Amino acid sequence: EIPGMPGPGALAVYHCETRLNGKSAAVATDFAWLTSMGVFFGKLTFGAQEAGDSVVENASLLPYPSASDVDGAVVEQPSSLALTEFHILLQYSDRVCALNMLSSKLAFEQSLSGHTGEQLQGLLVDESKRTCWLFSPANIYELVVTDEDRDVWEIYLQRRQFDSALQRCYNDAQRDVVLRAQAEYYFSTGDYVHSAECFAQTSVSFEEAVLRFIALKDNRVLKSYIVSKLRTLRRQDRTQIALLVTWLLEIYLSILGVVDAKIAALTTSATSNDSGVNDADLEQAPRKQPVGVLATANGRASSSPPEVTSEQEKLELQKELYSLVEEFKSYVDPSTAYQLAESHGRRDFWLHYASLRGDYERVVEYWMEKEDYIRAIEVLGHYGTPEAFYR
Repeated sequence: EIPGMPGPGALAVYHCETRLNGKSAAVATDFAWLTSMGVFFGKLTFGAQEAGDSVVENASLLPYPSASDVDGAVVEQPSSLALTEFHILLQYSDRVCALNMLSSKLAFEQSLSGHTGEQLQGLLVDESKRTCWLFSPANIYELVVTDEDRDVWEIYLQRRQFDSALQRCYNDAQRDVVLRAQAEYYFSTGDYVHSAECFAQTSVSFEEAVLRFIALKDNRVLKSYIVSKLRTLRRQDRTQIALLVTWLLEIYLSILGVVDAKIAALTTSATSNDSGVNDADLEQAPRKQPVGVLATANGRASSSPPEVTSEQEKLELQKELYSLVEEFKSYVDPSTAYQLAESHGRRDFWLHYASLRGDYERVVEYWMEKEDYIRAIEVLGHYGTPEAFYR
């Protein structure tokens, strides 16, 4: 309910073209209503409500603007109104105004009384052609709307609605401003992974961004930045791609080493706990959930033990690493990759990379050193030559 005396009562609805059941249709998305207190406007939503629910969302009451060329002017109520995608057009007897629905600010004002002295009598919208018309007893004027959304990205940016701001950017410079603001916001809130992904798409220098993420001492954040930066490079930037991929190999192998150490520690802890408790202790001690496992109302565990979670993390990291190597195989120096695998003790990656490159002799030699002759023969059977069997 809107307080105050009844106003002009004019109501305007904006329709947006959309596809419904494969057909083009105009759906009402916004409304504006003239009241004695100002313009009452908001969003219209249909289809998600139950019987009796309101179809109005994010409604606001915006006071009428006063004439900009008259100091201390009494606020006049408009006679009629119209809606565009982002603005409310108000028609007065001697002028027309446009209010931005996002910023609630006066975006445009044009007076006609100084030129002709005529009194405007109405404002109409041609919904099919998206044109607005003003008329007086003597003339008809068309309101031509151009670049209506040129400043919309800045309004969304001020509200930290970054996705909406990016959709309304006109050029790369505006997009860069939004992405940098988004990256800084995520960084300030501690969401470093998303911050890294945004920084990788900005004009911020590689060195500056890397130093910020190195200072966090978290390889996962640094990995996210380098992976995202890698996706922005062209295939002909071979040197840069080779350097980034090699660095990523080092980071992935380091993270896998940390995860393996965590798994080993959890396994050792679980083993020592099991061996240090006898049957009598079990009968007297209350049952406890493992660390990291939440109990539901019926006492059942609702999540996996930490060692299972770490195993899943390891599998996901290995999947990412193998996918990276397969995609950028031609950019990786083989000797460097083998050295990294050996320095980190990652024989699993060593074998995968050797198989990926077709270095089956290396694979056979490895299994021979391990005295696992069955596997060596299996590799020879699939990929070897008859001569290799008698070496």
